[in-house]
Amino acid sequence: MKVKAKILYIFLFLIPAFYSCGFEGSEREKEKEEMKKNEAVKDSAGLHKEEVMLSLNQCNAVGIQFGNLQRKNLNGAVQANGNLVAPPQNKAEVSVYIGGVVKSIPVIEGDYVNQGQTLAVLEHPDYIQLQQDYLSARNSLVLAEKEYLRQKELYATNTTAEKNFQKAESDFNAIKINMFSLSRKLRLLGIDTDKLEYNSINPDIKVKSPINGYINAIHASIGKYIDPNSVMFEVANNSSMNLVLQVFENDISKIKPGQHLTFMLPNESGIHGEGTVYAIDKIFDDVKKSFSVRAKVNVNANTQALLPGIYVNALIETTNTPADVLPADAIVKEGQSEYVFILSRTKTIENQQYYIFAMKEVKSGGSEAGYTQVTFLENVTANVKIVTKGTYYIQSEKNKRENQELD
Repeated sequence: MKVKAKILYIFLFLIPAFYSCGFEGSEREKEKEEMKKNEAVKDSAGLHKEEVMLSLNQCNAVGIQFGNLQRKNLNGAVQANGNLVAPPQNKAEVSVYIGGVVKSIPVIEGDYVNQGQTLAVLEHPDYIQLQQDYLSARNSLVLAEKEYLRQKELYATNTTAEKNFQKAESDFNAIKINMFSLSRKLRLLGIDTDKLEYNSINPDIKVKSPINGYINAIHASIGKYIDPNSVMFEVANNSSMNLVLQVFENDISKIKPGQHLTFMLPNESGIHGEGTVYAIDKIFDDVKKSFSVRAKVNVNANTQALLPGIYVNALIETTNTPADVLPADAIVKEGQSEYVFILSRTKTIENQQYYIFAMKEVKSGGSEAGYTQVTFLENVTANVKIVTKGTYYIQSEKNKRENQELD
């Protein structure tokens, strides 16, 4: 009995081991089959020795990006960094001249509003009192004017004393000044005095946007009393942007209004926008050890999504010496040589698209703000697509292929 139990135990112990070995064997077989399939695909593509082939899915997965040679004034350029800012005329802090209680707010943060669009409605007894005072002054003015004209006529015929005429004239002018002042106050609140009558007195006023733009902040809530000095809304229009760049004191003498610049965002490899220097601050910043240089951003499709406060790296062109440049990440080194990968051709195999890359040797020159001057050592077409991001992945695939061929 003990012998049978022992045999059964050994048998149960060996089953998972046999199963595991069989499973690992089948996995290795699958890997071999996959490698054979990949090799067959590469053979059918007719790859040359220095070429690398990747599927479209692989390229998307590792974030491979393409670009072209860019013509830039690289030599003599000054590097700077700073932030995007909205011009003063494109920003507005909305407040009221006379305080009131918030009745309604028909907008939310992030909304785009047009100039003159209602942002909030306020109510307060003071609004009623102002309209009442204006209407009373307007009625008094009618009587005062009649009395002034009457006294003027009497004075002209020596029928009344001069002091009576002067008092009538003074009262008429005082009421006229008071009515004019009340009219201007009501217009500041958005109330049209030309249409104001006793039966159209309104207890509330509308707070309107002074510019087109997006609502960045709302500092009000329904039922809250808004003080005349309080900012209720912040509105910004990003359709045009400026740059405030910091330039070190040893470079500031090279900067002049009218110079062209390019700028990029820190997490991007390519140029994001361009601009022109329009002013240089005359005050040296002792903390940053730099001068502020101001530039206007040229509006294009890339700049539409820019927001104030974004940090940028910029290159201010101080000379007119052109050079062919690429992002520094596009260049790979092998020994003492430098190369870039270009898109040689595409091929469709079994309904799947493949990219075939070729290495081209280059000679690098000066570098500025993430860009490096390059010269191809053999002729390439002007519109050749060059890999600007993901080059090290392609290089590792190339090395892997070479190692497999050695094996």
